[in-house]
Amino acid sequence: MALGRALHPGIHAAVHRAAHGPDAADLDQVAIRSAAISPQWWPAEPTFQNYWRLLNPNDTIGREFLLYFWNSFYVSLATTVLGVLVAVPAAYAFSRFRFPGRTFLFFAVLVRNMFPAVVFLMPLFLLMRWMGPVNTHGSLILTYLTFGLPLSIWLLKGFF
Repeated sequence: MALGRALHPGIHAAVHRAAHGPDAADLDQVAIRSAAISPQWWPAEPTFQNYWRLLNPNDTIGREFLLYFWNSFYVSLATTVLGVLVAVPAAYAFSRFRFPGRTFLFFAVLVRNMFPAVVFLMPLFLLMRWMGPVNTHGSLILTYLTFGLPLSIWLLKGFF
């Protein structure tokens, strides 16, 4: 809104009046009233009650949060472990061994980094739907490996 007003204040005012009617408050007065209310940066009485409720497995909110936290932890740990177990030997092989098609395979791995991740979302979804693990931890792990392995292999290749 500020950018629109800065570029052409007349158009901004006309659109504002059209949207809010002829009796709308002046934009400058609204800005002055908004600036007069100062935010409270530190609570008057700090409490850890919300943290207790969030981390309490007996509470509904805590149970849901802990389930989501465990799912995230499990998926990230599995992705990291599998990524290292696959990327280290692959990078070592690309660095130390001479085999037919080595350059082609390495550049095929790097080509994945040339495209944005959004390009691969629909093919990955169709593949997951065909294989069956839609909406599972396995599909998330495989998707994260698809996006993370090319970079990991490329970075680790320099260490061997």
